[in-house]
Amino acid sequence: MCQGIDVRRQKVGTTIYVECATQLFELEVVNADHALLRVNSNVPALRIPIVGQLVQSAGPEGAKPCWIGKGMALHLRFRNGVFTSKPVVAASIKGEGWEYEVFAESAHE
Repeated sequence: MCQGIDVRRQKVGTTIYVECATQLFELEVVNADHALLRVNSNVPALRIPIVGQLVQSAGPEGAKPCWIGKGMALHLRFRNGVFTSKPVVAASIKGEGWEYEVFAESAHE
């Protein structure tokens, strides 16, 4: 499976920044065990921060629960339904005193 972020392994308060083709997401971990995130986005329905659950990401290689992977679409569950993002093109993760660019550009891309 592709390189990515397992939300269940992150500490509460960790922030994940995700970029899709036309969408940007700021995801703050609220409860890692259940992949609950405070979601803020440029998507009109998600402009006001709201808590949702990252159910899975899905792409050409299949689906992976609670995962954020390059080329995979996020499936976020909210109390009024499921939102599916465009495929992820970039992501970074930030905690207290550290930050990491998850998908480094390669010479082949």
